[in-house]
Amino acid sequence: MVLDLLTSLVDQSLVLTERGADAVRYRMLKTLKQYAEGKLLDSGETAQLRDRHAAWCLSVARSGSQVLLKREYANLRAALEHLLEAGRADEALDIAGTQGMVSTWLDAYPSDGLRTLEAVISRAEPAWSESRGWALFGLGFLRSAALRPQDAGEPLREALDMARQEGAFEVEAHVLNALGLRAHIMAEHDEAEAFYRQSLECARAHGSKYRASLTNLGSLYLQRGDIDLARPLFAEASRMYSSLLQLCAAYIGLALIALVEGDLEEAARIAALCLETAQSTGSYRTMLSSLNLYGGVLALTGNMADASLTLRRSLRMAYDEREMWSMSEALLGLSFVASREGDTRRALTIWAAAEPVAFAMMHFFAEVTEKARAALLPSEFEACWAAGKAMSLEDKVAYALDQADQDTKVSVS
Repeated sequence: MVLDLLTSLVDQSLVLTERGADAVRYRMLKTLKQYAEGKLLDSGETAQLRDRHAAWCLSVARSGSQVLLKREYANLRAALEHLLEAGRADEALDIAGTQGMVSTWLDAYPSDGLRTLEAVISRAEPAWSESRGWALFGLGFLRSAALRPQDAGEPLREALDMARQEGAFEVEAHVLNALGLRAHIMAEHDEAEAFYRQSLECARAHGSKYRASLTNLGSLYLQRGDIDLARPLFAEASRMYSSLLQLCAAYIGLALIALVEGDLEEAARIAALCLETAQSTGSYRTMLSSLNLYGGVLALTGNMADASLTLRRSLRMAYDEREMWSMSEALLGLSFVASREGDTRRALTIWAAAEPVAFAMMHFFAEVTEKARAALLPSEFEACWAAGKAMSLEDKVAYALDQADQDTKVSVS
């Protein structure tokens, strides 16, 4: 009966169909939807139907399917907004604190996830639940990724204490890795190494397939120049990956090792493979990391035109989602391109505008500041540096993407 009614509405062009790869979706015309919403309000059944909708969204969140969660993201967001507006934060936490929902935010909607988790956690009861553990993990991870590691420690430590008390080992392994990332960003490398190792030990001891710390620890060793320690970690990650996301992370590490060893051809091959794999993951964060790697490798091989296009694409995508870590990576890459093209002032200004991040390719881009110090007077260097540091987020992006009137944007005394 319902299908017959839908078919009739489609035939009358009152309902539109959208055919996806694995499902057909129906949506109403905007004017019809507005009319229906008005009639629903008049009926007095709005709250009841929104509650039924929220219950359905909880089942979607608990499914853990990233394909389903991303497809139904607008519905999930509407349900969370309804529950928060109704003062039912604990029910909102049931949705927001599923592992699948947190993973969706980390992979595809980081800025929205950060705002939502902060709202939910601040209003929900502080008693332990696995949902609260996952939500605290997500909050801490996203704060670190937004280059706010100083605000990430409290939720992560609370999640770790609760997970250990309750024997929630999957949560514990994830939180330990997030604590390692936080320390890594803050250049506290010994602490980062300890947390990464604890995460791996926890996952292995309890049969978890979670291995994000393999590639994070490998990246840390690369930054230290310990290739012999990094190589087996990335190799293990590429062999035993449990998702395409982890495989991309392994590819990034192997490409960086090839760069360190001076094999630019191999680095370019792996970077291209990484980007191709990332395009099939549906992960915003993985796509940005792969674009920044590919753009950086292109720049190092001398292909400045394609490097610039790739890094600009990444910067625009990262800015749209306010993915601060990836924005900084892209800015550093564009700074290197400008330096190699002989635009020293522009290169230094963009470098200063980029927030400091534990970007594995920074070692290869270090020549930017070295060349600037050699080419510019101290007053010119300081003026470019101050101009970059003073830029707002919007100005950073606009300056890095704009080729016109470059020198007029930096006042040199």
